[in-house]
This record gives sequence, structure tokens and C-alpha cells, in this order.
Amino acid sequence: MRAIRLALLGLLVFLPSLTNATEQVWLKSWDGHGRPFDLRSARGKIVAITFASRDTKDEAAEVNDTLAELAANGTVQVICVVDFSSVPGIGRGMAKKQVAEHDRPGQINLVDEKGSLKKAFHVDPKSRVDILVLDAHGNLQGRYAGLGKLDAAVQKIDELRAGIEAKR
Repeated sequence: MRAIRLALLGLLVFLPSLTNATEQVWLKSWDGHGRPFDLRSARGKIVAITFASRDTKDEAAEVNDTLAELAANGTVQVICVVDFSSVPGIGRGMAKKQVAEHDRPGQINLVDEKGSLKKAFHVDPKSRVDILVLDAHGNLQGRYAGLGKLDAAVQKIDELRAGIEAKR
């Protein structure tokens, strides 16, 4: 029943059984322009998913600027999920427009209109920016809470990039 409800919300997250050593992450949503997005389109790239809200927008800008530098060579995809659950319904249209206007090269901004994504991924974008790092196969390689953990996230991304380059 829960899976049907999530699919209806435009969210699809597959998490493995507890016996699996890795957690594979799938995500479907809409970007700030209202276009559908499926995380499978980023296969083959290292993905950094950040979760932000209007309360953490300044921190998110700093995190996403740093991650955008890593995305410049094309091996890293940055996905910023913006939590709109605290935005009043009347202001959501303008807020979506602002999210769409902040697109950067190598970054996709997704709108979490009802807070479903933050709940599914167990993050708290109201108090801090959360960063999830996925390898090129979609496996979760690290969770980093807040700006103070940005260096650790960047280090993990660099390790994953080095692994990809070593295989070439």
C-alpha cells in the first residue's frame, strides 16, 4: 500500500533488504521547471544529492557551489532536492520559479513539494543541508549531515572518481 502511495506522489525509492551491504537509491521526481526526473538518467556518474529548505538556503548555496566545481568534468552529477513542505501553498509557484532560476551546470534542482523525499531519505533539511553520495551504480556510499561534513563528502567523491579513472 505504501509503495502505491509513493508512486502516486511521483516518488519511487528502492531500498534493499537489511541483509544487503549496500543501499541502492532510486528517485523519481520533478525539477523546478516541472519536468520529470529519474535518477537512472545519472547512471555511470557519481551523484551527490543535497537536501535543502528555505531555512538552509544559504548553507545549500555554499555546499552546491563546492559540489558544482566537482561536476565540471562531467563525472559527477549534483542533484539538489528543495523541501517545499514549509512553504505556504500560495507562495509555492513563486518558490518553484526561484528554484528553476538557480540551475547551474552539472546540477539539477528538484522540488520536494510535500516533503515526501525528505521523509523517504530520512534527512532534515530544515536544520542542515544533508548530502548523500552515490557511486556510478547508484549505491549509497555516504551520508553527510551539514556544512561541517562537506569536506568528507568531497573526499568520498574524489575517492570514487579516482576509482573510475583507474579503471579506464
